Amino acid sequence: MSGEIGDVLYRFGSAKFAVGEDIKEPEGEGIWLLLASDRPLAWVNLRDEVRSGSSSLLRWLRRHGYGYSMLTGDSSTEAQRVAELLSIDSFESRATPLQKMNAIQKAQTKSDIVMMVGDGVNDAAAMGVATASIAISPVDTVVQEAAEATLMKADISKLAGLLGYSKKVTRVIRQNIFWAVAYNLLLIPLAVAGYLEPWQAALGMSFSSLFVVLNATRLRSVPQVNL
Repeated sequence: MSGEIGDVLYRFGSAKFAVGEDIKEPEGEGIWLLLASDRPLAWVNLRDEVRSGSSSLLRWLRRHGYGYSMLTGDSSTEAQRVAELLSIDSFESRATPLQKMNAIQKAQTKSDIVMMVGDGVNDAAAMGVATASIAISPVDTVVQEAAEATLMKADISKLAGLLGYSKKVTRVIRQNIFWAVAYNLLLIPLAVAGYLEPWQAALGMSFSSLFVVLNATRLRSVPQVNL
């Protein structure tokens, strides 16, 4: 951010933003931000806490064969700290919104299905190009509009249940499509050839529709995921 007080312009953010160049940060973990006018005035240290459920979610993803990567605008030191804490091998630090978006698109060129999960304004652009995107509450309105879904609770481990449920939805859809195609391939030719009475074909169609509806009702129960 930047603003004027009197005739003096103040900037607060990364060192490069505040004074126009990268200068050495103080020692210590965390995110260092600089307040400056025509010269550096004060360093401010911030430290993010890892979200509840992050470790258990990442362990679940590893067990089920999902790959993941961390994209963050934080410094390399802070990104390294979080990566080691959560056993994340792939991460990119000091990533701008454009760089996050490019990273998503690069992964998609490898035919990867990429889901972007975030809660900051600088995640919105990447969410717009991801195959699927999830915002985590509390979240900015801009991010919520860019995402396709929002977790209303801050517990990121709920993503495991969402992924498990999405697989169940896919299975049910495939079963229903298979049943509908099988009916069309088997019964309709028999009806056209005269082997079935019209009322029998109509009854078969009704039974097919009833099966599809009843099968879809299985989606009312959300599977429990053990982390």
